[in-house]
Formats: sequence, structure tokens, C-alpha cells
Amino acid sequence: MPLLECRDLYRDYAGTVVLESVSLAIQPGDRIGLVGPNGAGKTTLLNALAGVDDDFRGSRIAAPGLRIGYLTQHVEPQGDQTALDYLLADHTRAAAALRVAEESLSVAGPAGLATAMKRYEAALEKFEVLGGDFAVERAGRALALVGLPGREGVRAAALSGGERGTLALARVLQGNPQLLILDEPGNHLDFWGMAWLEDFLVNLKSALLVVSHNRMLLDKVVGRIVELEQGRVKEYSGDYSAYRLEKLRNAATQGAEWQASRKKIARLEAMVERCAVMAAAFTKRQVKSNGSLGQKLRARRRQLEREKSWAVERPELGATAITAAFSGRGAAEVKSDYALLVDGYSRAWGSLELYRDASFEIGRGERVALVGPNGCGKTTFLRDLVDRHDWQNGPLRLCPSMRLGYVAQDRDGFRRGRSVRGEFADLGARENDIRNLLRDFGFGRGDPDRAIDTLSGGELNRLQLARAIWTGANFLVLDEPTNHLDIDARESVEDALAEYDGTLLIVSHDRYFIEKLATRIVELENGKALLERRIKQAVSERDFALGRRLANELQATLVDIERLYAAWGA
Repeated sequence: MPLLECRDLYRDYAGTVVLESVSLAIQPGDRIGLVGPNGAGKTTLLNALAGVDDDFRGSRIAAPGLRIGYLTQHVEPQGDQTALDYLLADHTRAAAALRVAEESLSVAGPAGLATAMKRYEAALEKFEVLGGDFAVERAGRALALVGLPGREGVRAAALSGGERGTLALARVLQGNPQLLILDEPGNHLDFWGMAWLEDFLVNLKSALLVVSHNRMLLDKVVGRIVELEQGRVKEYSGDYSAYRLEKLRNAATQGAEWQASRKKIARLEAMVERCAVMAAAFTKRQVKSNGSLGQKLRARRRQLEREKSWAVERPELGATAITAAFSGRGAAEVKSDYALLVDGYSRAWGSLELYRDASFEIGRGERVALVGPNGCGKTTFLRDLVDRHDWQNGPLRLCPSMRLGYVAQDRDGFRRGRSVRGEFADLGARENDIRNLLRDFGFGRGDPDRAIDTLSGGELNRLQLARAIWTGANFLVLDEPTNHLDIDARESVEDALAEYDGTLLIVSHDRYFIEKLATRIVELENGKALLERRIKQAVSERDFALGRRLANELQATLVDIERLYAAWGA
């Protein structure tokens, strides 16, 4: 029997259908990844499954007594609540409910005794599930489990975004859930926080349903992918990479069938047109006397209509946010062998020492990832590089022929209140240039007139990339460039940057992104030194095994995929 099941779920917002006839069953031990583009309705579906939102048509069937732990995207502790208070909030409410049930039981008469006893037993069971009299001790162990030992007395709202997320996960786990539902659990986690989350979820005993744009997490944690697109779900067995590969194979097959169907329809249309021309050449009396010609024309028309109704649709491989060409961006113009020399770089933030005499080099055309825990100074270093570089002297020496393009995480350099068109016009772009550039970076026809303030985080990231390419940057400095992007958009950015022949310096928590683009890692350790490692030394043996498996499987289907793209053309 499934732990949780929904059948024919339907949900709309102001007439816009979000979920249409969605059916899904979650069995004990299931580990499911829910994927789909931004706005597809993933959170809406999670809310319905978790019982948070019952405003839908269709049915939701839960196993009796099912305990669900639901971690939402946004975690906002209230006021001066400590980490321990936040963690014990559900237990505190359960204890209060138990006291009320005890009082009701003590004053219940013979007629209401059975009802009062059932209420008391239910309250006691929930109290015990949440730790009972040992809840405080268990909460301390939970904090240690999620990497926050000794933080009981810290104000919850003062914790970092990643720490608040892990605190909320610890709170959810206090209820000993049989089904854990997670909506973007990796938000705000650093490189090592994501590795910890992956290992934690791998060893989790309960069933799991997770929404995440982190493909590495989906590869390591889930065994089934549910894709939500255009209001409907489709299921795939295996991890994310297996799902993506199957989609490519299906697209290759569907693409060939689509081409064959299109050619057949074209032949039938030509035959109908020839028959119609011949029929038009005869008078009505001649057409009537020549019954075979009229019958043939009607038969061909019916055959054409049937073929159009049976026609295979053109396959979609996912939305491509960026179609701009990143190759040929002036790397050959750089005369020096070095793009950047970091020599004796030191930096402090108040009494906190971020760097002390750090030194490393980036060669022309290299692709370097800068990694380290949250708060170690990665963004500070990138800002100093952009603002304070000096080839003649100083600790940050940038080659004079390097033109920096900066994609900032929280300081994008655009002026609020200005339109997108106005920002690019100030860079010398003409109207036609602006429209073509924005189209190549996934913007629509009306977007040039939009105010910068109205753009989403993902749109701002793409707009910063567009500005860098327009200005001819041959050294891209990227600070979390895939933040706020769904998986299709991330892969679009990756594919574009893979063609870039300039120099890359990347800060990202997305290991999938780093492993696809970077050739070297510069790792911050203890906030004082920079340690360099080749990318292949920075990934686990399991990741290599995954890569080898994918390489073998992709090789087997590569010919089909190449034929597909050749058939589609530009």
C-alpha cells in the first residue's frame, strides 16, 4: 500500500492551469526527485501532497497515521527565538495540547470518557513522537547531526541562510517522519554543506520526495525522477543523469519519427494540390462524369487529415535560455601567458582575517573554480579583483589586455529604475543590437522595455552575461552564475560557457557546473591560504564512476542524437 497517493489532481490559479490530472504514488522506501522548469508547479504539488493546501480537485490518499516531514524553501524564524526554541516549537505545542487533553480527561463524565480518552491518547502519541520528556536532549543531538553542535542558544534569525535551512531540517526530523518532503533543501548551502546533505540523505531511512536544481544531489540520492511539465507528470527510473539520457534517446527516436511524419504530410499535401489543380481544369460536368478523379481527391484529403491528426510532435529537449555564441571572444589578442597574478594578497573584515599572503596564478585561457565554505571571503576576493586590480604593482595583477566581465551574486551594477534598453544603449548598442542580444540570452520581445527592478534573479544573471559578451570580455568572473536558474537554464548556461575560449574564474556551489567547466580548483582553507588542486583530484571516486558510466552510455546514443540535430537543422 502506498504511503501517499494523489489521483487526477487539478489546480489552477486565476484560470491558469498549473496541475492537470496529476497522479503519483509514493511507496515505502521510495526516493523520488521532482524536476521541472521554474513555474511548472512543483511547490504547488508538494503543498498538496503534504496536506498544506487542499484547494484542488482530485483525491489525496494517505496511509493511516502517516507522519510527513515537510521542509519548505523559505525558513524565517520569528523574533528572538533561539535555535533550541525553534527546534522545539512543535514539541512545545504538543506538550500544551497534551496538558489540555489531560485536563479534559480528568473532568470527563461517563458519557464523554471514551472521547476524552481517545483525544488524550492521540496527544500523548504525538508528544512522545516529538521526543516526550527527552525532547531537549534529543534536540541537542539533532543540532549536532545537522552540523550545528553547541548552537542551542544562538538567535535563530541570526544564523546564515544555510544554517537556517539545516536547522529547519533538524526540526522536521524531530517528528520521525515516514515520508520526508524537501523543497530546494540545498538553498544557501556551500560546497561542503551540499556534500554533507547528500551523505545525510543517502543514509536516510524514510521515504523521500525532493525538489532540487542540484543535479549532483539528484544523482546521488534519488532512484526515480518525476518530471512535471505543462501540468502533467511523467516518471523515469534511475537518477537524474539516467533520466536526462533517456530523454535524449527518446528525443532522438521521436525526432526521426517527426521528420518521417512531416515528409509524409508534405507528400500528401503535394498530391492533394495536384488533384485539385486537375479537378479545377475540368468543368463541373466533366468532373461529375470522371468520378474517379473526384473520389481520388476526396480520398487524398481524408488521408491527409488522418495523417495530420496522427502526426508525431516535434520533441522538446528543454528550454534553451541562451543561444548566443561565446566562442571567439578575443583570447588570441592576449599577449601574456598569464591572465592574473595573485601575489601576497591579504584581506581582513574587521577582526576577521580572510586572507594572509595568499598567492596563485591563472594562465591565459584557464578555467579556475574558487571554492570554500560560506563566509570565507570568495565574493570579497572577486570584488577586490574587479575593483582594485593593477598590472603594475599590488597583490592583484591583471594582464592589461584582459577585459573583465563580472557576473555578480548580489551587486549586478545595473541602475534601478532604468529600462533594460537604456542600460545597453549607454554601452553603445543600437536598437537592433539590443533586440538580437536579448533574444540570444533568452529574453522575450517585450523585455527591452522592462525596468531592471522587475527582473528575477535568474534574469539578472543572464543580463549580466549578455553585458559581458557585448563588451567583448575575454576574462569572465562569475559569482554563483546559476543561482535562481532551473536545471534547463543551468545547462544552457553551461553549454554556452563550454564554448567560451577566454579565461574563466568561477565561484559556485554547483559541483555539476564546476566539473563541466573548470580545469583547476583553488580552494580556500582555514581562511588563510589558497590551495590549488586539479579538478580530477577534487571529486570523489563515485563521481568518476558516474562519469565513466555516462560516457559509455552517451557514446552508444551519440550517433542518434547527432542525426536528430542534423535533421532539425538550425
